[in-house]
Amino acid sequence: MAFYDLANLLSEYIMPNEQCCLMSIKPIFVNRMLEGIKIYEYRRVRFRTLPHKIFIYSTSPEKSIIGFFTPEIFYCDTPAEIWQRTYIHSGLSKQEYDLYTNNAQLVTAIKVRKIIQFDKPINPYMTAFKPPQSFYYL
Repeated sequence: MAFYDLANLLSEYIMPNEQCCLMSIKPIFVNRMLEGIKIYEYRRVRFRTLPHKIFIYSTSPEKSIIGFFTPEIFYCDTPAEIWQRTYIHSGLSKQEYDLYTNNAQLVTAIKVRKIIQFDKPINPYMTAFKPPQSFYYL
């Protein structure tokens, strides 16, 4: 099997000069996003550059890139303020949110504008792939 650069593997979905990142998301939350139940994704780290497109790496057991979403807006604030602003469309219980944001000073909420699911998930292990802890830029 030939090895490819991950950006090359995704090149048909990336426009020139488009800032993109790859984000690890648990399958249960990916499914909630695809069902339209979860329209906010949360990160405990800030983005140094706001991406135009966020590719979704669905973690174990799927271990594949299932598609991408375009973000509508980014909010960064305390966990309590972010929850107050987004909980209705969070797709999470308060317990799930608190477990994820535990001890975080700031949380970033990303509102999903449009999500695109690939017809066939992409196997990132065709590259020298390391799944992101949270996300990384492509």
